[in-house]
Amino acid sequence: MMFEERIKSGIPGDGRCLFRSVVHGDCLRLGKPSPSEADERELADELRAKVTDELIKRRADTEWVPITVHMLDKKTNSLKVIAEYGQEYGKENPVRVLYHGYGHYDTLKNQFGGLQLKRFCEELDHVLYRQLRK
Repeated sequence: MMFEERIKSGIPGDGRCLFRSVVHGDCLRLGKPSPSEADERELADELRAKVTDELIKRRADTEWVPITVHMLDKKTNSLKVIAEYGQEYGKENPVRVLYHGYGHYDTLKNQFGGLQLKRFCEELDHVLYRQLRK
């Protein structure tokens, strides 16, 4: 299994993938089971509507969760943080999504904190390196 397959959950590329990945990641970070595809689609559409409403209202006291966007660096086979959103709503336990560079997002399976994620990636890189040397 490739590194990328071990760390992400596939999200359908149906135009709502960012919202699907946030909904899916929120379930993971709260220890809830992954939603069915139909439930995920419905929750993603609800989230998109809420985000749109909040942007239109431009209220200062909206209810958001922090989101960290990662991208896989193919040269080093490691995850890089490329964006962080909603840090003003808390920095602990953000939803973590993986951006592919062409307009698609997936949910990271392991919703680790920053240092834990770095250690996890380093450990996984070491395991993959050993497997390649065999």
